[in-house]
Formats: sequence, C-alpha cells, structure tokens
Amino acid sequence: MRTLIIQLPPGLASPATSYPHTWVQAGQGLKPAPVQWSVGSLLPAADRQTETVAVLPAAVVSWHRVDLPPGLHKQPARLQAALQGLLEDRLLDDASLLHLALEPGARAGQTLWVAACDAAWLRATLASLQAAGRPVSRIAPALWPQATVAQQAFECAGQTWLAASGPHGRYAMPCAAQ
Repeated sequence: MRTLIIQLPPGLASPATSYPHTWVQAGQGLKPAPVQWSVGSLLPAADRQTETVAVLPAAVVSWHRVDLPPGLHKQPARLQAALQGLLEDRLLDDASLLHLALEPGARAGQTLWVAACDAAWLRATLASLQAAGRPVSRIAPALWPQATVAQQAFECAGQTWLAASGPHGRYAMPCAAQ
C-alpha cells in the first residue's frame, strides 16, 4: 500500500494553493520519496490502494491534557460534548468552533492528550482538496507532545517557528525576524 502525505497550509486554501507532498511505500520503512509541491488539482491521484494523509501544521494545533471520565467509550455520541466541557476554560476560542481529536489509543478513564484546531479552517481546507479530486482518508499532526522535552525549529508558510514539546504539552511560536 502507498501513502500520499500532504502538508496542509496554515491559512485558508484556494485552488491556487500549492501543497508540499510526498509518497511513502509500504515495505520500504518510513523512507519517503522526495518532497514535491503541487496545486491541489495537480497532486498525484490516489487509487483504492492509496491512503491520503493530511498533515496539520504545528502552528495551527494546540494540545491539552484531560482526564476523560469513565463510561464515555459506551456513549461515543457524547464524547465531543464531554471534550468541549472539559476544555472550555482552557481554550481561547469557543470549544464548539474547534475540531477536537483524541490521541490514538485513548480510552475513557485515563489522562490523555486532545488536539484542537479551528474547525472551519479544517473543513475548508479538506473541502478544497476534495474539490480537486484528492479526498483525505486520515488527518495527522506534524508535531505532538512527547514524554521527554524536545525542541525543534521548523518552517511554516515562509516563517520560522520554534516548537518545544514535553510531558506538559506542545508549544509553537514564531521566531523573531532577523
């Protein structure tokens, strides 16, 4: 199986938006092909044997630690409302305006990470790829919290950012212009 990895832009996408993307082929480890850039309509076409993964830029995702109450795994319809309630005092935006996602393998009754990003931006960006005939099958963050403290510099939309990640969260901030 092949995986097409597309980096989403931090701003609103348009038909003229150019996306960095690469391929990863099953059986070749995690060694991706060289990164290329294409507008949405010229991204490689995906077939039934291809998974398309959209990567959220680190600058648009915030991470929050929550204690998920037990029993929610039996009531998945209440999960989103529960997350909004748990995070409403910690977020700068109204929780209903955000897309919230649990860390992989998360279970109710545990302390876990929740990723948050602007829901309207995410819907519009995914709709732009869908309109270009490149539907996304999975979404993944570019960076996530780690058990040990780590720092990393990365580039996003021509701006250099510094990210620090550790057991208390992941933070990103733009570096001052030189």
